[in-house]
Amino acid sequence: MQIVHPVTAYIAANNMEVYAVRLILTDHGITTQVIEDIGQTDIGFAAMVHQPKIIVDASQLEQAKLILLHYEEKIRRRLEAEEKLANNFNFPIEECMQITCENCQQYITFPKALEGTIQTCPACKLSVDVEIDNE
Repeated sequence: MQIVHPVTAYIAANNMEVYAVRLILTDHGITTQVIEDIGQTDIGFAAMVHQPKIIVDASQLEQAKLILLHYEEKIRRRLEAEEKLANNFNFPIEECMQITCENCQQYITFPKALEGTIQTCPACKLSVDVEIDNE
């Protein structure tokens, strides 16, 4: 599908996020165009000269909004879980998942909201992928 009636669907925090969100939208069949934060001008570095954003056709905007709401909710839950984890919050067992550290073989419990992230193993202090199929 070609973008005939372009509208801004999402303004990202940075170029890395704009491409991650674009991938999510295109995986759902939405045609996208990205405008990057170029960050470099004739007078030196100037971040946010162009905010990184995703453009979609107006006919796909409502579908994109639903996907983006789900994305933002998932990010909000993940940030909330990371903050609670940093403050030694005890998560209810039904909100947790157990994985095995590939480095030290220690069983580790993480909040389910952190699935798909990389965390630090409390035993060996190396990085561990928080994935359910890691068990």
